[in-house]
Amino acid sequence: MYAKRIQISNYGPIDHLDIPLPFNGENPKPILLVGENGSGKSILLSHIVDGLMVAQGVIYPENSEVERGAVYKLFSPSYIKFGCEYSWGAN
Repeated sequence: MYAKRIQISNYGPIDHLDIPLPFNGENPKPILLVGENGSGKSILLSHIVDGLMVAQGVIYPENSEVERGAVYKLFSPSYIKFGCEYSWGAN
């Protein structure tokens, strides 16, 4: 299973991010995340890790290494920008 696209809007310092992940035929290519401190790199990675942890718990519920409902990075209302009414994370 490979992620093909990452989309995040209105979350922490990220206004809008839509990254189609590159492939070489059927094989994924590596990507680099580069940015200033506080630009959202860790938030983006935490969404990816959270998605993998949830998927692992669904696929292998009896062998889950992570407590159900646990996440890598706690979500906070402070991550929603002032004046914005919603946020949504990676697909």
